[in-house]
Amino acid sequence: MTHHAVRFVALAAVAGLLAACGGGAVSASEIEDEARTQFAEQFPVDSVECDEDLPAELDATITCVLTSEGQSFEMTVTTSEVEDGTVNFDLELTDEL
Repeated sequence: MTHHAVRFVALAAVAGLLAACGGGAVSASEIEDEARTQFAEQFPVDSVECDEDLPAELDATITCVLTSEGQSFEMTVTTSEVEDGTVNFDLELTDEL
């Protein structure tokens, strides 16, 4: 099986989430929007679906599904930095589903 990994660092300035939500999280819809924007620069994006929010904790990870031209890919989202109410996260496409 061949793995085609594409890695993007999304410097998503999600300010104020930590104070507003206690422990804090980046909403699934914000992640979906950011993934559409980042990956659309490289190829057509039909949809992005995340079933859960990303905790604002270093190295927290969730899995989403990105669909491009009818093919679905697993997308791993990992918190890379949390500082002063801003959460930065990495988006990585892994295997075709």
